[in-house]
Amino acid sequence: MRYTGLAAALALTTILGVSAFSQDKRNERRTGEVRSESPSAVGDAEFEYEFSHPEFTVRRMTVRHDGDGRGTVSFERRELSEAVTEPLRVSAAALGRIKSSLEALDFLRSVADYQHPKDFTHLGTAVFTQSSGGVRRSVRINYTENKSMRAVLDEYRKIGQQTMWVFEMTLARDTQPLDTPAKIDVLDGYLKRGEISDPAQLVPFLRELTLDERLPLIARNKTARIVRRIETERR
Repeated sequence: MRYTGLAAALALTTILGVSAFSQDKRNERRTGEVRSESPSAVGDAEFEYEFSHPEFTVRRMTVRHDGDGRGTVSFERRELSEAVTEPLRVSAAALGRIKSSLEALDFLRSVADYQHPKDFTHLGTAVFTQSSGGVRRSVRINYTENKSMRAVLDEYRKIGQQTMWVFEMTLARDTQPLDTPAKIDVLDGYLKRGEISDPAQLVPFLRELTLDERLPLIARNKTARIVRRIETERR
């Protein structure tokens, strides 16, 4: 669903609020989850990630995709009555990182509880689900010290953030081009902080922006510099 006239109100700087996932310790507390004895490989899996907090600008974000990375991103904002859903293709690099982390966890076979003993609900709650070969497992986490599970959750946060930025940049481009320099600055900040899932995946879209004469010259120039930086870092 697309909507118009709200570009000025759509700021991405509080997409998911505070990151809920800490550094490199592990929590191996066990729970009694029912599971299959022989789950199949990650390749035929279905994945779902949902992050929610009623007080954040984005109250809920849901990422769903299949084992090839095809799916959707849905997000609900406080100022909107309906969710926005955008198509998704998780990049091969991001999908590889997710699968590697899940394999390190032996996620479908494991009964480990990754939630920190202390409750951090004020940071928001993430629910991750994987389904594969007739096996389905979900975990609910608001804070974890498990390195591999944190990597999974952070990757989905970045995927959602990347998708929402493209959506909102497209909206500004079509309805309020004068807002686009600020949107480019937001992306620049994300990139510098490593908060975009796959910068290289953005390059074709960014190249389009550099050629769009509806955008102010400053926006096109900023975008061109970002493209050059991404391509340099890929070498």
